[in-house]
Amino acid sequence: MNIHNGTFLNTSFRGTTFENIQATKCNFNEIVFDDKVDLSYTKIIDCKINGLKVFYNDEDFHLEYSPEFIRSTLKKYGAKIIDTSKPIVFPEEVKEYEIDKSVFRLLRAMQRTTFISKNSIETRLKLDKKAILETIIPLMVKHGILEERKDKGDVWMLRTSYQDLSISQNEKGTTNIHQFWKEIHK
Repeated sequence: MNIHNGTFLNTSFRGTTFENIQATKCNFNEIVFDDKVDLSYTKIIDCKINGLKVFYNDEDFHLEYSPEFIRSTLKKYGAKIIDTSKPIVFPEEVKEYEIDKSVFRLLRAMQRTTFISKNSIETRLKLDKKAILETIIPLMVKHGILEERKDKGDVWMLRTSYQDLSISQNEKGTTNIHQFWKEIHK
């Protein structure tokens, strides 16, 4: 199946099987699929994808807004990504850090509210508790991404957007968000 010049808002491909799919010059606001998806017979040519959500189960998912990570994730699942506007180069490998998963689990826990408490971290994010409390939160506070609300006990408030954090994850820059990622990846 060939799709040309399509515009898709929030497209869910959960539970979908892909065979001989080619999307050319399409715009996707967000693509959603399951972790078990096989995109090996899928070509994505000159398409713009603003967001990608991969579900590992009904509750655990990963969001991507960074163009580099969107391409990397789609390639990981077998898709062939072609951008004819750019010369063919061999880009450096996009590095993935284990601590990034803990950062995004913390941010997903804050998805419905911009506040999170130590108690909530200890009960909802048990596996990531140590990294979040000892490394991630102190660095986020240091770089102005979280604000500690001492008047409310051990509570932190998000001061930036999930999307800005995701986009800046693999980019070079000098903003406080870029500095956070640089420091957390040391």
